[in-house]
Amino acid sequence: RVRISIDDYGNRSENRNRFGVKPEVVDETIVVLDHIRIAVNVVKGSTAIAHQARALLKSLQHTRDFSVTLTDAQKFAANVQRERTNAVNKISVCRHQVCRHQNFILNDVFGVGPFRLYRVTSVRELKSVGRRLENCLGKSNLPGRYFHKQLRTQETEYWTLEFRSNPIALLSVVMVNGLRTIKEFEGKNNRPPLLNLDDNQTCRVPDSVLLEVLQCLDARVRANTNLACFIPFLHVNPTKAKLPLSNQTRIDGYLAWIASNWQSVGQALEMPNLVRISIDDYGNRSKNRNRHGVKPEVVDETIVALDNIRIAVNVVKGSTTIALRARVLLKSLQHTRDFSVTLTHAQKFAVYVQRERTNAVN
Repeated sequence: RVRISIDDYGNRSENRNRFGVKPEVVDETIVVLDHIRIAVNVVKGSTAIAHQARALLKSLQHTRDFSVTLTDAQKFAANVQRERTNAVNKISVCRHQVCRHQNFILNDVFGVGPFRLYRVTSVRELKSVGRRLENCLGKSNLPGRYFHKQLRTQETEYWTLEFRSNPIALLSVVMVNGLRTIKEFEGKNNRPPLLNLDDNQTCRVPDSVLLEVLQCLDARVRANTNLACFIPFLHVNPTKAKLPLSNQTRIDGYLAWIASNWQSVGQALEMPNLVRISIDDYGNRSKNRNRHGVKPEVVDETIVALDNIRIAVNVVKGSTTIALRARVLLKSLQHTRDFSVTLTHAQKFAVYVQRERTNAVN
């Protein structure tokens, strides 16, 4: 049937010239047959691609019009490409610059020894940490095997935060929209991590250590996260604070980093302060606030914009097209105090960077 529909399609007048079937028609026919071959290979299964493959193969039974088959095959190919791109984004979590390090030594906040951040690289290590923290990662049941698979396939990155050589928290890092994001940060029994001090007192992990963890892992935490470790300080005096304390700390951290690196790219030193003023003005607009303060989605987009500015500062030196876009973004900061304009420029820059990364992957 497919052969007959191909012959009928090739005999149409619009698909022929004086030499016979047009070369581009032959090319697209071969591409469609290749898509059908892929569909036959992946049709068995319960994945989204297998579902699309069954739809494509089923359509071959109900039509002899090859142009319809061509359209269905193109849709199938687009879905396959999208799934492959998503898989690349997930795996790329371990292809980041942080992979050059396996552990970090953080500040000695209490004067009794520094905090340490260790990378978990094997299922055996993950089970050991899981048993010490008494969570499901230390077991070989169904949930445990799921997390072990995430580690083996490099879709998730696992780190353990240690204090006095004892693990107090386990972190998981995943890719969300191309950004490294902390998905979980849990202590013993999946509760907020606590520290045991000399006088038998317990306290939560200091904000300075949490900020250092974010900087070491080059990761973010969503403003509306339910991570247990961040619950104690996500909603501190929400009616008085402009932002939740954790997000204000993160924004201050971004601005401090930008200020320290701004001079190296030949920009005015007062520019980070102007960015801070424009952020405050943007957060005080009535449409961006609710009865608790600044809306979580406004905080999210502010942090994403600052992350894009950080990336721009990193790549501004050079002759590549991304460096050119970075210079455009940084130059726009000198001419506006309206953060909504900065948001627009930062989003355009992020889209261009993502497109370049996708092209590089392809």
